Amino acid sequence: MKKSFQIKNLTLSKSLVIMLSLITFGSCQVEEDNDIVEPLNTSARQQNKTVNLKVMSYNVFQLPAAALFFGKSGTGYAEQDRARALNRALLDLERKGDAPDVLAIQEGFNQSIETYLFNTVEFQKLYPHRTRLLGLVCDDKISGDCGTPATSPLYTNGGLVIFSKYPIEKKAEHAWNSKIIDTYEGYANKGVTYAAIRKDGELFHFFNTHTNSEQVGYPASVVRRNQFLEMREFKSGLKIPISEPVIYLGDMNIETDLEKSTMVRFLDAQVNLTLQPGADGTYSFSNTVVKNTYHTHADADRTYNKVLDYILYSKVHKLPNGNPIMRISSLQARGLVYNGDISDHNPVITDFTYNY
Repeated sequence: MKKSFQIKNLTLSKSLVIMLSLITFGSCQVEEDNDIVEPLNTSARQQNKTVNLKVMSYNVFQLPAAALFFGKSGTGYAEQDRARALNRALLDLERKGDAPDVLAIQEGFNQSIETYLFNTVEFQKLYPHRTRLLGLVCDDKISGDCGTPATSPLYTNGGLVIFSKYPIEKKAEHAWNSKIIDTYEGYANKGVTYAAIRKDGELFHFFNTHTNSEQVGYPASVVRRNQFLEMREFKSGLKIPISEPVIYLGDMNIETDLEKSTMVRFLDAQVNLTLQPGADGTYSFSNTVVKNTYHTHADADRTYNKVLDYILYSKVHKLPNGNPIMRISSLQARGLVYNGDISDHNPVITDFTYNY
């Protein structure tokens, strides 16, 4: 979930929208995966080879339906236009040979992203393998505190999906136990979704996550710390061999260097990012969606510029060559109907190379 520039009326505005959304939101229809945990392929390994893997993490800002009224008059939330624009942008990347092998989505809550992106023929051809939407169904295949509309009409899914060009051989899910119940985030089944993906005969293990954001009156740094510990415990329970790579990615919602150091320490992970002076982070007021969404708040911090989204690799599992750089990218729409940024977040990309 996006940061709110620590401005009270801005936070309350978005909180109200999402609370209304949760009440009116119907579950997205996705293809059910009845085998969330599947046996791993044991095909023979080819020795002395290199495997390249391009990975993207993207918070797509596709909130539930009531957010339609959110934003500047004439522009609005534009969730359908932005979903279509993302479809075109990914296909353009593929034509250039630059589409990610693995795409981790956060905030894919609503039906528009399903209809205009996930379920399109072109997208499914590009990414034929996927996990199910985290927390859409609460069953024995998901660990943690998963709430359902039967428990409260406010509950919604977690908005997390992993897409892959290559086969997914193992899947698992965890919904956060640590959450701030008194805010809208307490009713979203956010957490971690896991996929073991095989490329060129080798397994790569991915953990896509979305941690708690700050809310007025509810500081979330302690909650995020506990969520990182939950993710570490969840990963440990999967008993992944140290000879296989582990990659964490998602909207971590951390803003300070201290929190960043806590994240990498708890996950035993590494990220290589240096934000140059004047460069945009993954969430900033220069983003057109942010401007259109929060323009009415005169006291909004127009200097806000933070890195909230990360791709990290485990230091205790198989290491990539060198120290891969995480790049902050930008996906723009250039259409007659909608122009500008496709989400309020910028995507992050890392190119990994592994030797075997």
